[in-house]
Amino acid sequence: MEWIEQLPYGVDIKLLRESLEEVKKVGPMVFQGSEFGYNNFGGWNLQSRSGDYRDGFQVGIEKCYRKYWKSGTFNYHLAKFLDYSHAFEHKNKTNACVGALGSVVDFLESKGFYPRRMRLTCLKPHSKSIVHRDAPDEKYLARIHIPLITNEKCVHWTQHGEAHMPADGSVYMLWVNCMHQIRNESDEDRYHIICDAYDTKGLTQHFKYGGDINTLIDEAETYRKKLDSIKIDIFRKMAYTIGREFHVAKFKMEQKMIEASYKLNDKPQYT
Repeated sequence: MEWIEQLPYGVDIKLLRESLEEVKKVGPMVFQGSEFGYNNFGGWNLQSRSGDYRDGFQVGIEKCYRKYWKSGTFNYHLAKFLDYSHAFEHKNKTNACVGALGSVVDFLESKGFYPRRMRLTCLKPHSKSIVHRDAPDEKYLARIHIPLITNEKCVHWTQHGEAHMPADGSVYMLWVNCMHQIRNESDEDRYHIICDAYDTKGLTQHFKYGGDINTLIDEAETYRKKLDSIKIDIFRKMAYTIGREFHVAKFKMEQKMIEASYKLNDKPQYT
């Protein structure tokens, strides 16, 4: 399976690294999955629903699907409680989208990639992300990566293979509807610009989007209307609050099982 492709575009790394220094002045980075005890992967959202750079990092939205007692349905009450947004709502430039970063958003939009949830991410030294997939196999979900600061000890692992993406001005697109994990075995922070992307103009070899992009736009609008109409009573709030610790513990146990199934526990351990 061709899971990664270098796109025929280049970026000015010097300008983007200067923008990174400006972003750091906007405010502290947000750690994704802090509610699950993770504090090694995060960054600043360059696109979000609200325009605030802290809006957009979310983990575990798949837990809103009722897998057991109402298979296939979505728990909008839980999504409201957890303040989850639809990915296509994260389209507005944030207060962290400064300098040359804004031109990246504009360029990808002009090429018909419909960038969403663009983030300037940081993976701390000697750490890793969780092992996860962002969509099922049959669903189109790809992501653009623009490495800014990295080294050969920073690897993107997937169930189909792994790769290091050098920070030489290259732009990459890769599938995230498969199990994957990012790992940083070095002594320095790894910085990438990433965003969900849809090749609506057929500019790539392996990531052409065959669907109707307006369907996703309408889906996001319907989702927001549904959430805005929901009121969560005190009893449901109590139930979700009590259940949070159980789900955090279950989530961590699932991570260990996933890593064992892919024999990732045989790789270097991380702090």
